[in-house]
This record gives sequence, C-alpha cells and structure tokens, in this order.
Amino acid sequence: MADLAAADKWLYATLSADATLIPLIAGRVYDGIAPSGTALPYVVFNYQGGYDVRGNGPIRVMVSGVYLVKAVGQGISFASLWPIVSRIDTLL
Repeated sequence: MADLAAADKWLYATLSADATLIPLIAGRVYDGIAPSGTALPYVVFNYQGGYDVRGNGPIRVMVSGVYLVKAVGQGISFASLWPIVSRIDTLL
C-alpha cells in the first residue's frame, strides 16, 4: 500500500505543479473525489486496480497500478477540455 500512496503523491505533485496545466484548471487537482460545489473545470484521479509483480520468491519487484485521470468540465462538447487533456497526456 505504501507504493500506491507514493503513486498518489507523485500524480498529485506532477499535476498540481505544472505551470501550463494550473492556469487551465485554476489549480484544482483532487485525489479521489472533488469537494461538493467545486468550480469547473478540475482534474481528478483515482486508483482503479492493479497487482504486485513478484520476482523469485516473496520479493515484490513492483506494483502494476491502473489509474483514471480525468478532466471534468461543463457542457456537451469535449473541445473546452482538450487543452487540459492534452497537457495531462503530455505530463503522464
């Protein structure tokens, strides 16, 4: 579980410290669920699942984790979120 906590910390640090992304979302990056009433747009990330990769014996080599990182905005068009999503893609 410490590996997942480290991954969460890295994701938050990477997304919340980028000088290009921050103005697009006004610094709103959340781990898990955004607080009720959060202004749009924002970015949220969640751990979806994964597994330990083990070497020979009980030694864990790494954790293979799957995360969902998404931009949340208002409207029916993806166009307003494209700059945000594009930047997230570049960062990750």
